[in-house]
Amino acid sequence: MNSIWSEMKTDLLNKEYLDAEDIFLKVLSETYRYSTPNAKLFTDLYNWYSCGIEDGMYQFFEFEYRTVESLSDLGVVIKRYLGESAYDIFQKCITELMPLVYDDTADSDAIDEISKTMDTYFKENERDLLSGIKRYLIEEGDKIAQEIGW
Repeated sequence: MNSIWSEMKTDLLNKEYLDAEDIFLKVLSETYRYSTPNAKLFTDLYNWYSCGIEDGMYQFFEFEYRTVESLSDLGVVIKRYLGESAYDIFQKCITELMPLVYDDTADSDAIDEISKTMDTYFKENERDLLSGIKRYLIEEGDKIAQEIGW
């Protein structure tokens, strides 16, 4: 583990979930450029969170590289680190929202209704979600750092 990640990890361990977002963004700014498994998984995890908070969950599915395998891997991480409720929302994204977004005759009212439910969830659970992302990065960050050369 080199000094870049070592310093970030130390900061991450000492920061509260909200104060850690600057570290999440620093890691994200590097990981999005890599297609290695752990780097890509962190990118997906943070994008899923940030789309839910900022952009609307349907934005998450616009990334062209989504595969069944990558979504499955992301689901495992969400369930483990963010909890059952977050996993249920993720499943709703996959089974209800995603098909609507890609439908040629998309029902915008249905998309809006599901999106509002998800927006509410993300806003009400921001602390738990960020805490889960922090736990994930603390536990998996060494692997990510190795993949991106930190």
